[in-house]
Amino acid sequence: MATDDSRTIRPLHKLEQYSSARHHLGLYHCVIVTARYEQTDERDENKPHPVYNALIPLIRRHGMLRVGIADDDTKQPYFCHVVKVDLRNQVDFKTIKCSSPQEYEMKLAELQERRHNQPFPDLTTVPPWRLTIVKADIEGNTGSTFEDFVFAFHHSLLDGPSARLFHEQLVASLNYPSCSIDLHAEQTHELEFPAKPDLPPPREEVIPSNLTKKFVASTLWKALGPKWLQPTPDPWWAGEDIDLALPLKTRILPIDIPSETLTTLLKACREKATTLTCLIHALILASLSRRLDPQDAPSFASTTPIDYRLLPIDAVIKAYKKTLSNCVTASTEKHPAINVSAFRAPGSDLDALVWSNAQRIGKDLTEMRSRLPVNDPVMLFQFVGNLLDYCREKDHTKREASWEVSNIGIVNGVPFESEDHRSWRIARVLFSNSAAVIGPALSVNVASVPGESLTMSIVWQEGVVPEEVARGLASDLVASASNYAAEGTFEGRDAVR
Repeated sequence: MATDDSRTIRPLHKLEQYSSARHHLGLYHCVIVTARYEQTDERDENKPHPVYNALIPLIRRHGMLRVGIADDDTKQPYFCHVVKVDLRNQVDFKTIKCSSPQEYEMKLAELQERRHNQPFPDLTTVPPWRLTIVKADIEGNTGSTFEDFVFAFHHSLLDGPSARLFHEQLVASLNYPSCSIDLHAEQTHELEFPAKPDLPPPREEVIPSNLTKKFVASTLWKALGPKWLQPTPDPWWAGEDIDLALPLKTRILPIDIPSETLTTLLKACREKATTLTCLIHALILASLSRRLDPQDAPSFASTTPIDYRLLPIDAVIKAYKKTLSNCVTASTEKHPAINVSAFRAPGSDLDALVWSNAQRIGKDLTEMRSRLPVNDPVMLFQFVGNLLDYCREKDHTKREASWEVSNIGIVNGVPFESEDHRSWRIARVLFSNSAAVIGPALSVNVASVPGESLTMSIVWQEGVVPEEVARGLASDLVASASNYAAEGTFEGRDAVR
């Protein structure tokens, strides 16, 4: 499709192109961050939902919420100007009927799965994001005052931390309304933007490439050099090999860690000089090491997204700190056979192994953060001429990582107390990535709310990881956390042996 120059805003930068290519090829459709919005008072169902008015200042403020993507079937896609944004194309409403809160949570996760499996249509005319407002209709429960806001978005537009900011600003907009228009009139659902929006600048303009010759040579040699001249790497488990013909069917398994348990784990992490993200990595390593056959899984590799906005780089902070954009990179951690076999050894000290591996992973992450943007692996995309072909060439190859842990941190949805305004607050956040057809076999996504539970989602592509492995991992994470909170040890009656 030829791009209309009058609507062209700017080309996608390389990381944005990567997500665009995956979406076009049906390999990764969206990221979803679902926030549970609670109200102190019951809403008047006869009036238009206040989310419409609350969204307007966000759409005006953030250019990424009012752009499309053109030429996504070429090697140079563009962000294009969407002059009219119809809120009815961006927001929809669903009610989930169920017999219990547990059934509701299961059906909400299933709804999220279905959304992950759907590509965004009409990319050039409808901004590729959607907000689904879900209401629970639980049998015998008439006092429900919460709704789940399912925010799904194209990864070229935003990243996980951007979605956290979106929800924080949306709940503030609900509590402090700055727009009040009559949404009973049909035309008022349409927002007009005659001028092209200002977008966050291309990543390459803000974060200069700083790749050492040794890093580039080593990476290119591993990718392009004759295999018989290279040392044989330790085999690692990564689910089934990449198969582009396998339908993208995302599976999601949510688990909640109570706030009291979370407080205990965070205190222990501080005492052990590590972080919750690193602890989760180590617990996943422990679970998979013990559950998978040593012949199939002699070692592992994992990845951790890193948010550039949190790094002390002035240019990045100035350009991206409060923007909705895609500004992440990733670290890869190897878990060699010696580490894995230690978990499998009879009589092994699970606690000591978990904490030592969490500290090892933390050390690697700290080292990478301290040197960025030097040798940022995302910068290697500059050597890829066509990311569509790059993705296609992954077919029938081994996945580079066993799992990913993506933690968007704390979502602050603070209530506002006033007689003049209904108070909204965020009580739970469920964050999930699309199953990554050419990415890690498993994804563990993490988010929390102050004073509330921490929620993780375990995500995988159906047919790549056996369901019993994912469910076993979920069981182990819950058991390890609860055992530690109750007894100060990860090993317990429910722990896998």
